[in-house]
Amino acid sequence: MRECEQIVEEICSRYAGLCELWFDGGVITPEEGGPVLLPIVDRYQPDMVYYHGPDRAHHRWPGTETGTTGDPCWSTVGSIESLYKNHSGKFVELRQGDPDGAAWCPAMADAPIREHDWLWVPHTEQKLQPLDRLVSMYYNSVGRNANLMTGAVPNTDGLIDDCDLLRYKEFGNEIKRRFGLPY
Repeated sequence: MRECEQIVEEICSRYAGLCELWFDGGVITPEEGGPVLLPIVDRYQPDMVYYHGPDRAHHRWPGTETGTTGDPCWSTVGSIESLYKNHSGKFVELRQGDPDGAAWCPAMADAPIREHDWLWVPHTEQKLQPLDRLVSMYYNSVGRNANLMTGAVPNTDGLIDDCDLLRYKEFGNEIKRRFGLPY
């Protein structure tokens, strides 16, 4: 556990203004034998979004990696602790939230920019999400009260490929075209 804590301390103390620390699959609490991370996060990055564990989750995964959420999609859940302790039994709540929930935990719909590739793979430009699918994700996430995260994955040079950047620009331009001007 100490190694995990050292890594989190290094990341949080050496880089200013981190926006999010993401533990895919979650972190168990120290009481359950997990690392002691929240004091480190609170000391160095108190404004950062933390994802996730039963003791803190600023947003929730809605159960797919398709960039979509349930409909409706409420920003509240019964409780953070119960949502993440019994993950498998809470699928409907992960997808839709709970309109009577006491805990604020909005959905964050995620999808890789290259279909099925969360890590960079060379020569897979043909797997870039098509513009119409990205727009559909937008409608079925942001349009349903959730955040949309498309994974921008650096290549072996530490850069985002130009073709990925172009697709992000096309996506941004299309959303701006559709919603940028009030009528």
